Amino acid sequence: MTTPGSFPPSAVHEAPMMALRDVVIFPRLRRPLYVGRPHSLAALEQADNYDNRVVFVTQRDELTDQPASEDLYKVGCLAKLGVIASTEEGAKKVDVTGISRVHIEEVVFDSTSEMQLCRYRIIQNTDWPDAAKTKQYMEDLVVASKNNPKAVGIVGRFADQKPGEGSVDLSYMIDHIATATELNNADLQAILELSSVNERANYLLERLSRETVINRLVTEMHDRVTDKNRDHRNDYLKERAASIQKALGDGGQHDIGQLRQKVRESGMGEDAMKRCMTEIGRLATMTPLSPEASVIRTYIDVLLGLPWQERSEIKHDLRYARQVLDEDHKGLDKVKDRIIEYLAVQQKVKHNRGSVMCFLGPPGVGKTSLGQSIARATGRVFVRLALGGVHDEATIRGHRRTYVASMPGRILKAMSEAKVVNPVFMLDEMDKLNVSMSGDPMAALLEVIDPEQNHQFVDQYTEVDYNLSEVLFIGTANSSSKMYGALRDRLEIIEIPGYTDREKLEIAKQHLLPKQIVASGMESKELLLSDEIIMRLIRDYTKEAGVRNLERLIAKLCRKTVLAQDLKTEESKPVTKQVHKTTRITKAKLPTLLGAPMVFHALKRTDKVGIVNGLAVANDWEGIVHQIDALCMPGKGVKKTGNLKPHIEQSIDAALSILKANPSKYGLDPEFLNTNQVHIHYPYIDIAHEGNSNGLALFTLLVSVLNDIPMRTDTAMTGAVNLRGEACAVGGLRAKLVGAWRERIARVLIPQVQIRELTEIPEDIRAELEVIPVRNVEETLRHALLRLPTKRSSRKKAIQVPSRLATKSAESSAPIRH
Repeated sequence: MTTPGSFPPSAVHEAPMMALRDVVIFPRLRRPLYVGRPHSLAALEQADNYDNRVVFVTQRDELTDQPASEDLYKVGCLAKLGVIASTEEGAKKVDVTGISRVHIEEVVFDSTSEMQLCRYRIIQNTDWPDAAKTKQYMEDLVVASKNNPKAVGIVGRFADQKPGEGSVDLSYMIDHIATATELNNADLQAILELSSVNERANYLLERLSRETVINRLVTEMHDRVTDKNRDHRNDYLKERAASIQKALGDGGQHDIGQLRQKVRESGMGEDAMKRCMTEIGRLATMTPLSPEASVIRTYIDVLLGLPWQERSEIKHDLRYARQVLDEDHKGLDKVKDRIIEYLAVQQKVKHNRGSVMCFLGPPGVGKTSLGQSIARATGRVFVRLALGGVHDEATIRGHRRTYVASMPGRILKAMSEAKVVNPVFMLDEMDKLNVSMSGDPMAALLEVIDPEQNHQFVDQYTEVDYNLSEVLFIGTANSSSKMYGALRDRLEIIEIPGYTDREKLEIAKQHLLPKQIVASGMESKELLLSDEIIMRLIRDYTKEAGVRNLERLIAKLCRKTVLAQDLKTEESKPVTKQVHKTTRITKAKLPTLLGAPMVFHALKRTDKVGIVNGLAVANDWEGIVHQIDALCMPGKGVKKTGNLKPHIEQSIDAALSILKANPSKYGLDPEFLNTNQVHIHYPYIDIAHEGNSNGLALFTLLVSVLNDIPMRTDTAMTGAVNLRGEACAVGGLRAKLVGAWRERIARVLIPQVQIRELTEIPEDIRAELEVIPVRNVEETLRHALLRLPTKRSSRKKAIQVPSRLATKSAESSAPIRH
């Protein structure tokens, strides 16, 4: 493009400016425009204030939606607006007539009307040719434009025109022919920027001559096509494109050589390199405009984009790794120990042949961020692949190249983004994979993570072996029940059950509060939350195993603090300098800011007959205490209501069978169910009750209500029971004990066989919670009831509980503290 010379000085004017994507407006030419962007519509609305005039400037990149000053050319066209009409799509159609070339001196943004204004100078035409030269130019332009089908109608106007006649001059002719031909926007903009009429005419003649040569080549090629081979359209098009390419001096062979050199330097395997060279050889015989050539080029680019030899330098400092894990995560000591052990083994054996770690736990406990911490601790690149909702096997393995719009799978795409062969690869939400008509992505994942197979992973798109053995794969899941057994077998499940209140407090102080203060635009001292307030947020406003809701509450407090500061500032205007005072959230302010505290469990704290504290784990892995009610009334049998599940009814039946086997031992008449009706009610709370884990609680509840003996409401219990009266192990013990501690339960009864699991309980909770192991229902009654039932004499021989389970009634076992 010829750079225009300096423009003559003129007065500076101001008008609304409108940016055009792919259109160049010329003086004295009229054309319709469709306007839809907000700032362009605003310019139309304000044009009345500027004598209905707008400056139109073309963008350098038509894809830019909000162009800034540097995104626009410096020369545009001042135009007058004509009729404006609305379209069905909400845009505007406007007739535009150019007035003169202008040079943009400055672009400003009018915030009141959301439009762009510009200050401009008028560009005058300079360097006019004399009459003879003008006539020659006009004749040459007519001849050069005759072969252009789009310019035929325009050229007819100027064929018999003499210089200076009427309103037609050389400048107008140049602009008119330029817009009618197939010149690109860059050429049109160059013609608009040239103030010299001589240079403008020469520039247009040069471009028209180029178009004429191309058209002549096309015509010659078409003439060589005989009637008998007109059906071979593809061959004709390829030959035509090759001829045009040769005439323009395209450097296709040079590009092929560069591709071969890149393949040799990529470090890819022998099989992949051979495949690439074969495809490059096919590409060399094709024209670049061929659709098949585009497919081949994309395939080669995919293989070249994969990392084949590039590696991150791995850090082997285990102390530094532990420091990073401690900085990023509070608690989770068992998980951190396992990660350090894993890294120590990797450092020793120099490969990833071990099983893949999979962090299993509820949302918001830091599973994904643990992977980021591992990457930072080892100096590896971190990449994440979200598997939630994936139902197509091709998402993992890729599409075959025979399909239209085929592409590689997301595994290889992620490797291309990582640009190294040894990243930390997080497979997020592995349990959310879905099977559909498109295949089984969970089964496809087996080849990816299996260390015995992934050194020869084959994507269906590339069809060459790719080595994934140096990748450190880490998985996350909320539940392992939906995973295939073969997939679980390749994973080492590391459970992250959740945080205690104390751990949440430290996380909030060290991470969540500073993060949200910065996100809200405040300084660190502008908002103060005491430990008491944060603990109240944890206990009264959230119910979760992780910290996501806690972070939302802290963010809400930050937003309300910023709003209160801004309102206070507006009331105190004028202010010379804005100074925000420290805002301290108090206990009295919390209900005003966040609403009334949520009552998750209104536990009865008075020892009563027919109320027992059971323990359960909610759907979000949060341990809770729930009270089961029972009443005894005249009637017959057992009535069960509430949030019942099949396992709960089975536990009730098992407890009744133990009582029926030896009723006198528990102070009951052998016919107690024929003369009494027992109503057991499970409250309607939003959890899936674990019926098996409430076996001990249900048995104790029946003994209490049938003997009219009060239960200790400071005591909760968990444990299954079999027909021999033994206390059996249950799941989720850690979460249940944390939930009991959070509800200020003083004592918890657990099965004796689970004493070893108490080591997983945080020390601060073990110090405040009395945990009592029990072996059978007799020991449970001694610790849960205010008094034991009085034995009755039986006229019939009672069915005895096996002697090895029976204990002497006079014997008392002291509570065991852990």
